[in-house]
Amino acid sequence: MCDIWDLGVVEYREAWELQRRLHHQRVEGKIPDLLLLLEHSPTITIGRSGSLDNVLISTSKWLRPDSPFFSLIEEAMLPIMVLVSS
Repeated sequence: MCDIWDLGVVEYREAWELQRRLHHQRVEGKIPDLLLLLEHSPTITIGRSGSLDNVLISTSKWLRPDSPFFSLIEEAMLPIMVLVSS
């Protein structure tokens, strides 16, 4: 069995950071298995060998000027860039 956390709507970066913290705690045996239920804005992730050229839809159709765009994550197994549509 695992614990279930219903987090509702969470910003992408906040959810990512929470998952990383919980993962470290789980690996250390400090918390039980968890299932996180949450929703965040539509997101595109681009893997290590990808680039914005791989996105086949114009960002002007879905990415607003105030939308966060950030590059993640040095410690991840596969570095990714994330585009979040608000």
